[in-house]
Amino acid sequence: MSVLKQKLKVTVLAGRNLTPKNSDNLNDPYCDVVVLGHDGNKIAKSQQTRVVKGTLNPTWSQLLEFDVPATFAGLKVSCWDKHKFFPDKFLGQATVKFNTAMLTSSEALDEWFPLSRRKAGETISGELHLAVQYGDLVKSDSRSRAPSLLQDLSVLNLKVGSAFTSEETTNKLKGVTHVLVPDEEQSFVVADGPPASAGGPSAVVENTREGPPAASLERLTKDDKDLAFTQKNLEVENNCVAGYGIQYARGNIRVGAGRWYYEVRLVATAGPVHIGWCTSAYNPRASTGDAWIFDGLVQQKKHSAGPAVPYGDPCTAGDVVGCLLDVGTMTIQYWLNGKDLGTAHTGVSSSSRFYPLVGISRRCKVLVNFGKDPFGHAPSDASPLHSNLTDKELEQLLRLFDKYRELGNEELVQQATDAATRAAPGTAGDEMRQGEPAHPVQIEVDLKDAVHGAGIMQLQTDLGVTDDEDPSVLIIAWKLQCARVWEISRHEFVTGLNVHAAPTLDKLRTRVKEWREALRDPTQFKSFYNFVFDYLKEDKKILLIDEALIAWNIALKDRPWPLLDTFFRFLQAANKKAVSRDTWQQLLPFMSAYPTDLKDYDAMASWPSIFDEFNEWLQKQHSDS
Repeated sequence: MSVLKQKLKVTVLAGRNLTPKNSDNLNDPYCDVVVLGHDGNKIAKSQQTRVVKGTLNPTWSQLLEFDVPATFAGLKVSCWDKHKFFPDKFLGQATVKFNTAMLTSSEALDEWFPLSRRKAGETISGELHLAVQYGDLVKSDSRSRAPSLLQDLSVLNLKVGSAFTSEETTNKLKGVTHVLVPDEEQSFVVADGPPASAGGPSAVVENTREGPPAASLERLTKDDKDLAFTQKNLEVENNCVAGYGIQYARGNIRVGAGRWYYEVRLVATAGPVHIGWCTSAYNPRASTGDAWIFDGLVQQKKHSAGPAVPYGDPCTAGDVVGCLLDVGTMTIQYWLNGKDLGTAHTGVSSSSRFYPLVGISRRCKVLVNFGKDPFGHAPSDASPLHSNLTDKELEQLLRLFDKYRELGNEELVQQATDAATRAAPGTAGDEMRQGEPAHPVQIEVDLKDAVHGAGIMQLQTDLGVTDDEDPSVLIIAWKLQCARVWEISRHEFVTGLNVHAAPTLDKLRTRVKEWREALRDPTQFKSFYNFVFDYLKEDKKILLIDEALIAWNIALKDRPWPLLDTFFRFLQAANKKAVSRDTWQQLLPFMSAYPTDLKDYDAMASWPSIFDEFNEWLQKQHSDS
């Protein structure tokens, strides 16, 4: 199925009089260009210019080319100030709609466009100089184009602005080539920050982590002068010689939307220890900002200067307290040595940025784990605050995820297109026999922000997997704690491989070899083996017998058992339909108890009945032979 497209050429020439966003009154600006359809929604992958350093009057003179369908109607060009550790700062945007006269002309539009704000309260100034030409007809296969059109959907979340499609805008276009559309507040919303391809480490989890890769502690204010930091600023002690006032330290990173988790080991507890989160403005001495804390020494929770409320279990030296901030549900929750203490705080402001916070009294010491070391307990889908990767490595990891995600989504588009073509009233073949052109087929596809389908298959190939019973992908799913079978979500892929410091394919290959070698340890192997059943059964309570046999062959690939094939023949001969979790889990100790044969089988032992049946069947086979 082919579609006709035009070549759209956008030259971002220059900017002038941009609003300064930094202390030196200079910016490092770049532009992001989005192509819009008639309804104001994005219809092609966005592109960015290069960054120009240290100026309010940048010159880019950079040509960006797009292959766009006939639904092309306008552009949105946004300008950003590039930052390394923090989100890029918004400098303004211009949204332009074109009329059909301009779209059928080969002449280029060359004009300065004033920048406008996205929402009330933003300080915006300056203009952008753009040259736009629409022409050079190109023909493309819509199937082959699908990946490039789809791969950037997670970067920008565009909402249709009524001004773009309004009757007033349409009337203005009747007499001119183009109209600068006023940007209504939140008409076009960028998902909590700049385009992901231009971001630094904050791009890992929807641009909501700000700060250096290595998370550590720092004094909350200069008044917290008695705090002493060791172990790369992860252990802190209050060395105050007199008084029992609490002094505070916070993390050197802050977070926004998402689920964020860290743990605190209580090394010495001579008084209250506060663990929680605070906003940027929090200062208990000045009574500014907000903080939400839990004090396990007195079993209380507290919000800023509000009243203390009973909560939790008593804590003592050696205990580990886990703390989860869920901005989506506006809640904070705690764990004590892996025990869920329940939700402590609700109504946490979702519009704020949050810092992890610890407060300790005199002669108290705590050791904080932001995720550099494995957690004792980590809730599902929670992100660590520590990053094991550099900015460049994080960008490599995101590109790796996008590569495999796009392959899966391309496959979805292909399947939907084929299905819609077959279901059309007249097939393309019928129409061709009648001498009529095939009609375009309309499809709707629910794309996945995950590695799946063809993406998983390509990942196996790239890892060098050639054996159908190779456990590599199952091992990856186990280490990343994947929730859905043969699917790796963005969070699982990016956060998991960040934790394991595997941003490239070569490093992932190395990690898989290490993880596979580590399965020689019985404890590690038991964890992997039990995971395989729960992972493959999905929402069922059992594995169907055919599924179980395949799963056993893969999971036990590196742990051969002489009786395994015989056990399989028994299951099939006995017409077993499914395998329960108990049978699956108990096979491992059964193999250890009877490594070569069942001559000494103890029928009085408390094995599942299926093993008794196996022993009886095997004895009968021996007697018959």
